[in-house]
Amino acid sequence: MKGRKWREALHKASVRLFDDRWPDYEGDTALEKAAVALFRRAVDGEVTAIKELGDRFDGKSHQSVSVEADVHQTVDQTGEITLHVITDKSDV
Repeated sequence: MKGRKWREALHKASVRLFDDRWPDYEGDTALEKAAVALFRRAVDGEVTAIKELGDRFDGKSHQSVSVEADVHQTVDQTGEITLHVITDKSDV
């Protein structure tokens, strides 16, 4: 719910930016004022503000991680599987 309210405030601020009504309106909520401030910082070229807007509108970019490991699998009498990462080859 909180994320949706923030997105709505950002959307409202973006509409105001392109509608030439940039100044704060009377009755703006604190969240709406924060959204306007973020847009102002982004327009001024602040990279972190631009990244925040991108993350909010487009979603955060995914990061992939590749891991290589030796794994030993055990199955107990109940059928529960346990995976053990082998750090020392003598553990096997």
